[in-house]
Amino acid sequence: MFEEIKERVRKKLKDWKSRTLSQAGKEVMIKAMAQAQFLYPMTVFLIPDGTLMEIQRMISSFWRGQKGKEAKLHWLKWEDLCDDKEYGGMGFKDLRTFNLAMLGKQVWQILSRPNSLMARTLKAEYFPKSDVLNAKTGYKPSFIWRSIMTAKEKIIGGFRWRVGDGNSIRVWEDAWILVKIYCFADPQPDGMDSDELVSSLIDKDNGSWDESKLKEKFSRLDYELISKTSLRTPLCRDERVWIDSDDGNYYVKSAYYRIRENLGNNSAYSLTVSMDELEFWKAL
Repeated sequence: MFEEIKERVRKKLKDWKSRTLSQAGKEVMIKAMAQAQFLYPMTVFLIPDGTLMEIQRMISSFWRGQKGKEAKLHWLKWEDLCDDKEYGGMGFKDLRTFNLAMLGKQVWQILSRPNSLMARTLKAEYFPKSDVLNAKTGYKPSFIWRSIMTAKEKIIGGFRWRVGDGNSIRVWEDAWILVKIYCFADPQPDGMDSDELVSSLIDKDNGSWDESKLKEKFSRLDYELISKTSLRTPLCRDERVWIDSDDGNYYVKSAYYRIRENLGNNSAYSLTVSMDELEFWKAL
């Protein structure tokens, strides 16, 4: 299915090898051309590990000036070359991480554009009674849906709630205190309803927080943070935001660095989910 992508990369690199290029020229060619050959497929499909590793080997051989089966000294591992230049790398894309970050854009599109044809079609088929962040892979899913779900598990820790009317956010279970590092309220006091909604903390008449309820239910730190958070007026629907950007929108670049940091340089091709980031932040 992805053989054409490999052939395009192979042809590009073969043409370039016949030219005399400096290392700087090779860097530009790799970043601007070779790694752009599979940009669009990466937005839809989770490309198999074997395919990505073969493409990576071809690009690596081109970078090191390797011809045929001759041996070349590898001064740095490819994973290290994918680090930013300020950290001693060359800033090449880690293909698996980039693939996951591109697929994460589809998760964001479903969240931010729920009335689009794609979002409505996938919702009807896979998560009719929930949202995409709580959706399951399901029974006999399509290749595209499996790809999106794999990416979702890698980026889900970057989504938070922005409070509107509070009708969609659970006080003790969801991440919604945006000015707090891990965004969750401190442990729920005894006797509190675990399914209580943030809407119960809002004075609907004034469009502001109910100060008496905040003092009653939360720790001093959480009370201060919540009371300083401005509510939008008039009250609108709650919305998901991407915590790694200033405007709350999902960007592939920020997702790339989040995933790469979580996976670690030595596990770039692992598809297994590491420690759930939400639990990690809770433990800090």
